[in-house]
Amino acid sequence: MSRDGKSGWTRLALSIAVVGVVTLALWLFRGRIRESGGVEDQDITVICASCGHSFGSSIEGMADLVTAAQAKGFKQVGSGISAPVAVCPACGKPAVYRASRCPQCGKPVLFTSAEVDGKRVKPECRACGWKSAGQASPPGTGR
Repeated sequence: MSRDGKSGWTRLALSIAVVGVVTLALWLFRGRIRESGGVEDQDITVICASCGHSFGSSIEGMADLVTAAQAKGFKQVGSGISAPVAVCPACGKPAVYRASRCPQCGKPVLFTSAEVDGKRVKPECRACGWKSAGQASPPGTGR
C-alpha cells in the first residue's frame, strides 16, 4: 500500500474519532442543561386561589391548559399578566395562578394577588398561616 493510501485511512479514522467526541460532548452538555433546570423541561408551579390545590406543569403543558380552558368558554384564562393561567382540576374554577414559595415553610403560595368570584385574594400560606403584608410577592423570592 502506498503512503498516500495509509494517510487516507488515518484521516478517515481521525474524522470518525472527532465526530464521536463532539457527539459525546453535546450529549453530556444536554444532560447538564436538564439537570440544571433548562428551559426545555422546567416545571412551573401553580396554585388555585380558590381551593389551594397546587401542581407543577411544563411550559407546553401550561399552554395546553390555557387552550383547554378557553375552549370551555373561560375567555379570561391566559388573557393577560394578571389573569388566571388555568382552570383548577380540583374545584373547576378559573382561579389557577403562578405560585411562589412561602418564606416560612416553602409550600406554594400565590405569587401575586388574584381574583376569585370577583373578590381579591392576597398571597397566604394555607400550610403555616403566613400572610402577605401587601407586597406583590413573598419576601425572599427574588421576583
